[in-house]
Amino acid sequence: MQFLRVRDVAARTARSQSQLYKEVQRGLFPKPMNIGTGGRTMSAWQESEIERMMKAIVRGATNAELETVARQIEQDRESA
Repeated sequence: MQFLRVRDVAARTARSQSQLYKEVQRGLFPKPMNIGTGGRTMSAWQESEIERMMKAIVRGATNAELETVARQIEQDRESA
């Protein structure tokens, strides 16, 4: 399992970091996970999650469809 930081995700999705976080706030992109313990945590996404989102974006998913994919990714994390 490989994790990607926000700068990596921004580069892969051709978005700025601020645009990426705006999409997270709007529910159009999954929230990053907090990885680590104590004072040494970082926010990141699994590479496979970004691949799922990119497939939806490339196929021209609507905002409603992107919300569904983002929500499903977050639910899959909780059930893993």
